[in-house]
Amino acid sequence: MISIGERVGRLRLYYYRHPSGNFGDDLNLWLWPRLLGPTFFDDDPDELLVGIGTLLNHRVPVARRTLVFGAGHGYGTVPSIDDRWHFFCVRGPLTARALGLPPELAVTDPAILVADSARALAAPVPGRVGFMPHCDSAEAFDWAAVAHDAGLHYIDPRHPVDTVLRDIGRCEKLVSEAMHGAIVADALRVPWIAVRAYPHIADFKWQDWTEAMRVRYCPDALQPLWSLCLGLPWRDRAKQAVKRRLFASGLYRADWEPPLPKCSPPEEREAAVAALRRLSSQGGQLSDPRTHDARLASMHTALEALRQHGRAALAAG
Repeated sequence: MISIGERVGRLRLYYYRHPSGNFGDDLNLWLWPRLLGPTFFDDDPDELLVGIGTLLNHRVPVARRTLVFGAGHGYGTVPSIDDRWHFFCVRGPLTARALGLPPELAVTDPAILVADSARALAAPVPGRVGFMPHCDSAEAFDWAAVAHDAGLHYIDPRHPVDTVLRDIGRCEKLVSEAMHGAIVADALRVPWIAVRAYPHIADFKWQDWTEAMRVRYCPDALQPLWSLCLGLPWRDRAKQAVKRRLFASGLYRADWEPPLPKCSPPEEREAAVAALRRLSSQGGQLSDPRTHDARLASMHTALEALRQHGRAALAAG
């Protein structure tokens, strides 16, 4: 992932962009123009909006003014916060505690606001169960074929936001390794099941959001699958095999890049297919409607405060 600052009209937006695309991060460019309009803030390149994503760490650029709306902590070290920072809300109570913020700022993830813009997309196809991996998991293996064999509708987190929103809305249930898949499913009132296949899934950020929404985060284990070696020439595959043996034995230098994982055998793939097929028949979960509506109302209150800040800054300029 790479950190960038990008303009939306007059607003400088800080978010992460995956080289192959990632639904949760890409929601920023889809959602904020719909909520704030194209000319909301004054044309000050030193005023940041830190919105959707696990962004609150030491990498946030120093700015004259940093506005935080629903971002979370979970990677790196906590940022150095001073009077140039203004918090409208954060993702959840774990972030609030990590940053020493008042608990009332722990509202939820801003992606809940797709309920306002995309609720009409919730038109479930009878019997359709979706599967959405994490974007890095989608790079590791052909999960679309695994989902197909299990009878699930594959949702690629690297696809455009409109495509992913439509795909989630057409499911009766979503099995998701991607946190923002579950967040948007919950916002659209599509029941969801959390799964975890790979170690790159960050439990902290999931627990941050689920505690805010008063739901459980108990992900079902899914067999991790790898096919990264398949595209390499045979000499490189042989080198990777030797490297794996050296790493397993502890005979490696600290500056070596870790080896690529060994390609998954057919029996591991079949285990993943069987797990997805089993999960497709289980019941999903949703946040309680009262909790959902309360969090959405709190988000609207915070959003109006953000709008007022923008109007005041524009008037002052």
